[in-house]
Amino acid sequence: MTCTKQGRTTTIQEKEGKCLTEEQVILKQWTEYRSELYKAKATGNPEILNVPSATNTDDHPILQEEVEAAIKALNKEKSAGELVLTLPKKGNLKLYQNYRSISLISHPSKVMLKILLDRLKPQAEKIIAEEQAGFRAGRSTTEQIFNLRILCEGYLQHQQNLYHVFVNFKKSLAYSFVGNHEDV
Repeated sequence: MTCTKQGRTTTIQEKEGKCLTEEQVILKQWTEYRSELYKAKATGNPEILNVPSATNTDDHPILQEEVEAAIKALNKEKSAGELVLTLPKKGNLKLYQNYRSISLISHPSKVMLKILLDRLKPQAEKIIAEEQAGFRAGRSTTEQIFNLRILCEGYLQHQQNLYHVFVNFKKSLAYSFVGNHEDV
């Protein structure tokens, strides 16, 4: 089934294949899609979710100094409002799953998130594997690629077999923890 674009209204295809053109209906369908996409289904391995709890020293009320430091860390050139953008990926752009949602967070939320980040970062560094490079300060995935290349060259030089496994977690890191694997 193909959909056509009508005027300035974006056309999107719902689950059953019907083309939607009314802005309010499309907005409602986007809300439902995102709600389902990020809904946690606790069907995964419960051991994965067994993260050490924070010590009592980390569990204190938010201090004024933390709020001031978080405010100073905010980028003054950024928007203060809350906004959700949908950016197209590859494929049929009439399907919801071919879009990436990005949230631009309001300033009060950014302050709170910065405080939480500053508190959690030292704890996370203790439990994240040394090999984890992506999304870590001072680490680079290009270093991992270099290490992989050196490893491959060594095995080729010694004429030995080397097997690689590349895992692509489809939606997010949280996706891999909560067990939404039926469509992978």
